[in-house]
Amino acid sequence: LLGVTLDAQLRLSAHIGEVTSKARRQLGFCLRVSKGAGSKTLRQLFTALVLPQLDNCSPIWNPHQLHLVAALGSVQRRAAYAILKRQTHSNLARCRDMRTVDMLQAVGWQPLGLRRGVASARLLANILRIQPDVLPGALRQNRSGILQPVFARTERHRQSFAVRTIAHWRSLPTSLTQRSPTSREEMELFRREVASHLRNSPS
Repeated sequence: LLGVTLDAQLRLSAHIGEVTSKARRQLGFCLRVSKGAGSKTLRQLFTALVLPQLDNCSPIWNPHQLHLVAALGSVQRRAAYAILKRQTHSNLARCRDMRTVDMLQAVGWQPLGLRRGVASARLLANILRIQPDVLPGALRQNRSGILQPVFARTERHRQSFAVRTIAHWRSLPTSLTQRSPTSREEMELFRREVASHLRNSPS
């Protein structure tokens, strides 16, 4: 389904591991073929070949386990450091001595976790716009249309797409969730505003 792999226990860990492995191999390829080229070439290769691996269906498999989040982030971190190393004219500190947030800010990238949060909100907005009946009526208040939280008995259920994304949606300002975007322009504005909110929210 959607290219997402579940194991016999309906876990996504193996899929996330495969995503990470493919992204690392693709990044290694980008580093090799762009050897001797500038940072712009490497940035373009990362955006075209590696980032789609890390973003594909991410609202579905978005991990909550710290080791999986760190494994995914290590790919972006390595790429950011390689770009900084190519574009700087002074001695760059060792990668281990640099904070990930500083490297990402220096290259102008959003953290992968933020990208997954934006993608999750965008997917739910599309569901509410195109197929609002997919969500049970009990999840909405009759008058306000606010999505209601879903009770989850286990952590696995709590971190499933629907439960996790509805909780994420409810954490956004009501100014963003009262009305679903209806056009491409509105969706792009929604995406930017969600990204801005998540970027400025305390971790």
